[in-house]
Amino acid sequence: MRLLALSALVLLTTMFNSFAQDRYNYHDGRWSSTGNEILYYADVDGDFDVYLADIDGNIIDKITSDSTYEGMPAWGLNDEVISYSSNRSGNFDIYSFNLVTRETKNLTNTEVFEGTHRWSPDKSKIAYERKENGNTDIHIMDSDGSNKRVLVATGSNDFAPYWSENGEYIFYQSSESGSYQLYKIKNDGTDKEQLTFGESHNLMGSISKNGKYVFFISFNSDYPQISRMRSDGSEVIQLTSSSNRKARAEVSPDGNLILYNQIETVENKSVFKFRLLSEDGSSDTEFVLKNMR
Repeated sequence: MRLLALSALVLLTTMFNSFAQDRYNYHDGRWSSTGNEILYYADVDGDFDVYLADIDGNIIDKITSDSTYEGMPAWGLNDEVISYSSNRSGNFDIYSFNLVTRETKNLTNTEVFEGTHRWSPDKSKIAYERKENGNTDIHIMDSDGSNKRVLVATGSNDFAPYWSENGEYIFYQSSESGSYQLYKIKNDGTDKEQLTFGESHNLMGSISKNGKYVFFISFNSDYPQISRMRSDGSEVIQLTSSSNRKARAEVSPDGNLILYNQIETVENKSVFKFRLLSEDGSSDTEFVLKNMR
């Protein structure tokens, strides 16, 4: 009887976790530097908050709990500091948050939108997107919010910055050519280079820690798929082919796994789920987050 009760409990827990995956939307999964923890945001309580989970899907920390929108997180110094974008001040600013002291600081504090951002490899600077007058540009600031400057401003939409492994270049996506394509530029604003071409969109994902590969979302087929190319734009390979939309390809620190969003239709609504893809595309499994409530 005890064994049957335990089996029933396991079954109910599995069913609940599966139901939760169908009910909640998970976005922008970000690996810690060790690959043991994942930062993300989700709309569990009727608004978006930032969460921290371990590699087994256990929720470690609900970092924000405001009634406002908190999302687009990033890892900062020593995996003890994170950052996210929030509209708690009336518009979207970038905030830092110390996981140990629980101290929060508004880093941008402007009246315009500042959203997706990434810390440099040495954690001294942050590249971020800033929207003003209808266009999105890429800016850089020091990690304490000082010394803000424009990096890319083409008059088109330039966003989703990602630092190269040595901090010399920033990769990003832009609509400058008429469709969204991938570019890279030195962190001083020189040597801009377009990496992908064509009428189909290519959206920025992430770069392997050794700087060898760029993982991105390609719209070259009926459904957006995850592709991989070398950091110079050569040797493009499509890694997925299923009939579900894909988004946000985030490669793990060891380069073996890509955490991404699969967008499925559940009860006539788009639901963003997490999945784990092997680096060569041979394995693709659902990443289930547990105990969301």
